[in-house]
Amino acid sequence: MRPHILACLGVAVAVSLLPGCARSVDGMPVAAHGPPSGAKSSPAQPVRDYDISRLSKVQSEFPPGFMQVQTMPVATLGLAADKFSSIGVGDVIAIDPPDCRSLLQPVRPPRDAQFTVVGGIGKGAIMVSAVKSHEPLPRPPASAGCGHAAVTRKISRRRYKSTVTRVPGPSIDGVTTTGAMDVAAVGNTRSYVFAGFLSDAVAVVVQGLLPSNLHADDILQDMLVKGVAAIRAD
Repeated sequence: MRPHILACLGVAVAVSLLPGCARSVDGMPVAAHGPPSGAKSSPAQPVRDYDISRLSKVQSEFPPGFMQVQTMPVATLGLAADKFSSIGVGDVIAIDPPDCRSLLQPVRPPRDAQFTVVGGIGKGAIMVSAVKSHEPLPRPPASAGCGHAAVTRKISRRRYKSTVTRVPGPSIDGVTTTGAMDVAAVGNTRSYVFAGFLSDAVAVVVQGLLPSNLHADDILQDMLVKGVAAIRAD
């Protein structure tokens, strides 16, 4: 899947939420400390050299209604590392509390990390990503008072507000999981990000927007379970 395909997926999310199209996160560096507050943690599995290209197996696992599903080959993140796995659309211009920026981006890899994406458009948009780093991935700090945050974003010349809340990820043996939900102030549209750390250097992330679907969080958590299973060859 070429970069313009990824852009199209971003457009699908943006169009469903708000006019215009932009994705970025103005994140602060996060500390490499334990799992984030509210994360589900299981005993770590033995260190393995995971092949993230196996993520392509989830291409056939997307929910009904997703007819346009494509896989991007493994590549280096580069500048895209600053946007990897961030929830919501638009340029973040304010967040309250200001120390809770990591809530928007549960996985923050370095620019030389390898990644791959399986993305689909249909009754919404879903992106399943895997990243593999040469160094430990920073974990969002368990900062007090960061269970939720008020966010202001800008798309083109317009500003939009939402509330991002930390939510639990699915239970996966040997994997620390976490998640966040973004609720737009106008329309109450919900988008999600769920992340699972397979090891200190490998993670799987699911981002999604399923408008009017009351089971969106369950569907996206299930996609994280499938993504982890594909990478681990379970």
